Amino acid sequence: PTQKKLTDEHFTQVIHTLMEQLNTHDRLIFTDNMSKIGTAWLHAIPTRPDHIMSSSEIAAAINIRLLAKGTRLATHCRCTAPMDLIHPELCREQPLPAVNRHNSVVLSIANALRPSYWVQTEPTLLNQPNARRADIRIGNAAVGAALHPTYGHIDIKIKCIQANNTNIVRDNLVRAEDESITTYTYRQLQAVLDATHQQTINEYANLQLHPPVVPIVISSGGTLHPTSVQFLKSMFGDPDQRKQLRTRISIVLLRSRAMVFPWPTPVAE
Repeated sequence: PTQKKLTDEHFTQVIHTLMEQLNTHDRLIFTDNMSKIGTAWLHAIPTRPDHIMSSSEIAAAINIRLLAKGTRLATHCRCTAPMDLIHPELCREQPLPAVNRHNSVVLSIANALRPSYWVQTEPTLLNQPNARRADIRIGNAAVGAALHPTYGHIDIKIKCIQANNTNIVRDNLVRAEDESITTYTYRQLQAVLDATHQQTINEYANLQLHPPVVPIVISSGGTLHPTSVQFLKSMFGDPDQRKQLRTRISIVLLRSRAMVFPWPTPVAE
């Protein structure tokens, strides 16, 4: 067998053993951070401004990747809720900059599309001044404003997989007797993205658009819904293009998390 085959088998077993030892909360975080986008920041070469990360951003990213085992977090947030790695994303006392994060992801995708497509951000739908807006309108640059037949309008959704409204979705999944904990945890994660995807479709259903708005759903850790994976493959045929976009999105998600990372309060000497 090749060295790659041997190491793949070894690390598959290592991850399986680790997952069996973790609680549900940590398993979800760890699995979410293993995605291509979730790990893309590790491979970013700082040769351009949007790839340069500060020491605190790198430190926060490593702590999250390693489940903060080397950092003594505060036991409780200032909102009195128990502190963990996900709580700062959801806390109202020190809210994560979700709007800026969302807008940065939208801009990253729009800029990546522009060399090949006609792109408009935040377009109104049905040509009505007060109508609902999508995030991006995509057309064929060669034929003017003709919409892309599948991805004419897309709506970007970034979802925390442990938000309060995801508990029922995750808890309703039953682990099969012969199912590995790794596979089961990934199914839980995808169930949350599926629910967000369907909810977004329902929100636009009454507009009866053709083509309909396509939700591009991504977790706050970087996991993509299958429709989002297909979107990237369809719109960016060059693997290098997809890699560059994944890296940009990864750093956007990382920076948002780093801004609210629950560093321990320094002890006064």
